[in-house]
Amino acid sequence: MQIESAHVGAGTARIRVAGELDTANAGLLLDEVLALLSRDQLSRMIIDMHLVTLVDSTALGTLVSCHRAAAAAGATLTIQAPSPFVRRVLWVSGLLGLFGLAPPAVVASPRG
Repeated sequence: MQIESAHVGAGTARIRVAGELDTANAGLLLDEVLALLSRDQLSRMIIDMHLVTLVDSTALGTLVSCHRAAAAAGATLTIQAPSPFVRRVLWVSGLLGLFGLAPPAVVASPRG
């Protein structure tokens, strides 16, 4: 897994995650979020997950912990551009809304 963070505007930080986010490395993401929150006065954090290929249950818990830490510091945390796999896992786990993502559109099946 790779993590890169940058400031993208006043009070906003973006963290880009690539690769597999799982038990072995999820704590690194939380460490990065906590470091940014302790160093900077942030109002918004964005986690870009378009290059994430896998998330497991530990990673989901870590994402929730990141969200709580941001909220406690007065910042919002959203997920941007989740990969199809990440979006599906967040949807199945009921976490899409927590991270500012819309649920999938419901497509009506034709009646015949």
